[in-house]
Amino acid sequence: SFTHLSFLLTGLHTKAQCTKCHVNGVYAGTPRLCYGCHAANYAAALVPNHVSLGYPTGCEICHTPAGWKPYSFVHPASIMTGAHTSVK
Repeated sequence: SFTHLSFLLTGLHTKAQCTKCHVNGVYAGTPRLCYGCHAANYAAALVPNHVSLGYPTGCEICHTPAGWKPYSFVHPASIMTGAHTSVK
């Protein structure tokens, strides 16, 4: 057994095969940020289209290790002004 220290395996990551992240048994340089492994998911997201809308690449802003859904997105308060502050 091995305990991940720099990247805790939680949610769906607990079910991933080691070789999914550690291709050909290479451990050095394995991405520690979501986007490092999920860039293709980001590029393929169409509803909403993450690329054309300029969404940040920090998946954890909206998603959790439990899966892509459910998700939550909260605009930074600094960009919501006037009547936009009360719109659902």
